[in-house]
Amino acid sequence: MHQLLKFVERGVYGTTRIAYVLQPKWLPPVADGMDWYNIGSFSAADELVSNPRLKAIFQVALQKGFAIVAAEGRIV
Repeated sequence: MHQLLKFVERGVYGTTRIAYVLQPKWLPPVADGMDWYNIGSFSAADELVSNPRLKAIFQVALQKGFAIVAAEGRIV
């Protein structure tokens, strides 16, 4: 069983997307000048406690293997 991982896409202008994936190989290509960074301290349970709205995003990630969210919270 895979653990849900969190990556943020960052560049000189800040964070543009957040990815929740079961496997890093499912990360989409990065935008120009950006890189994916693994958030090693990520805990799905802790984030759900602090933000219950993430439940729908985590459900998508578990069903499809990934969910990509724009930095402002919109699922992309």
